[in-house]
Amino acid sequence: MAKRVPKGEQPFRPVSESIVHSVLSQTTESPQSNIQQESEFNLVELNGKSEEVEEVPNNLVDKTPSKPLEKRNREKRFLLSLSEERQLEILAISLSAELGTSVKSSHIIRACLSMLLDNEEKVVSSAEKARGLSRPPNGDLKAVSEFEKAIAKILKKALR
Repeated sequence: MAKRVPKGEQPFRPVSESIVHSVLSQTTESPQSNIQQESEFNLVELNGKSEEVEEVPNNLVDKTPSKPLEKRNREKRFLLSLSEERQLEILAISLSAELGTSVKSSHIIRACLSMLLDNEEKVVSSAEKARGLSRPPNGDLKAVSEFEKAIAKILKKALR
């Protein structure tokens, strides 16, 4: 938790404003400016191999939110096994490499939530067809796993 600075003391700033301004005001040529674009593909080096990749068209990026953005101040927690955590992190790393930008597991989970909420009617309709599903006790790992697989099946049907 952040601490308040006593009166008369300067707050700790690991990088002073003058350094930031001097770095930003320098007119050095960026590495990106040396890259010649011969086509709509960029040359990307992954694992020591050079590959051509197509850039994401701007029409795939929806820049207009469907509803006003809210501050994220709510937390939902859930447990993962070690292997699930590793798989999620590997997925985030793979997406990061493919997209050329940092992707965290929280971005993936929120994207999944967004897909589910955008398709809420289909999800509920799919769930109505699978009545009779009951939640097992948390201590029964096998039953909980089967329950979650059944929910995953419902979601897959809804999102097809």
